[in-house]
Amino acid sequence: MDKTNAKQIINALGRERVRAEVGVTKFAVRHVLKDGALFPAAWFDAIDRMCRSDGIECPRELFNWKSPAQVSS
Repeated sequence: MDKTNAKQIINALGRERVRAEVGVTKFAVRHVLKDGALFPAAWFDAIDRMCRSDGIECPRELFNWKSPAQVSS
């Protein structure tokens, strides 16, 4: 079985529910439905809370976290 992706989570939770809970437009949800898209990091708390409530795995890797800057020596 493939690893869970953002599209699967949205489909399991429901597009309208995600849109309402996160407080975003339908366009924003549609963008995440594209193959390989990640959730914006700002959505983590709401998505994680919904997933826990519904018993769905919510891997942190599905969120677009800011990476630390590379420091040159």
